[in-house]
Amino acid sequence: MVLSVLEEEGLNDRIFSSEKEKIMKKALIIVEHGFEFTEAIGTYDVLRRSGEIIPSFYSSNIKLDNSIDSSMNWVNLLGSHRIDHEAIDKLVEEFDFLVLPGGKLGVENIKKNDLDLVKAFIDEGKHVHAICAAPSILGELGFLKGKKYVCYPGFEKEEFGGDYQEEDGVTIDGTLITARSMGLTIPFGLEIVRLEVGEEPLRKAEKGIFGVR
Repeated sequence: MVLSVLEEEGLNDRIFSSEKEKIMKKALIIVEHGFEFTEAIGTYDVLRRSGEIIPSFYSSNIKLDNSIDSSMNWVNLLGSHRIDHEAIDKLVEEFDFLVLPGGKLGVENIKKNDLDLVKAFIDEGKHVHAICAAPSILGELGFLKGKKYVCYPGFEKEEFGGDYQEEDGVTIDGTLITARSMGLTIPFGLEIVRLEVGEEPLRKAEKGIFGVR
């Protein structure tokens, strides 16, 4: 079963009523036990502030639901005790792009539980963005071959076949965005906004984040 917390609690209409008139992009953020909180919640918030992206969390661990939802009641959380190929197909069809937060243990648990889901997005040609330790997930799937990328130091590997950008905070290679660490969460999110929905939503997000007119 896939669960939307906002729909169950009647929050969806209240939070997203103004956006529903537009054609919105939908982002899926995978969070597993041990995920880096700022990278997940911060990216979620930046994407939402664009006004043209509806982000949701997915976890294979239903026990994460309360811990995330109680911290911010506008978070849209999807959860499943078990995800099969039919469920993966539905998620890939519904969501436009995927975001992978870091956190060493969280990344290990994504590798353990969600590689089929990540690979399905890649195989469908949909964008996948990753921060901190999470680009290593893409590397192990062969997705970094021939691509520029950055990650938390120590998670890069020669066998990924990518061009590791040691000096970068955020690296953009075509439709792939990667970032070094938690401190780059906001720039990471803003570059995703720029790529996925353009300059006007980017300016809207920046105004809310930096308090500029």
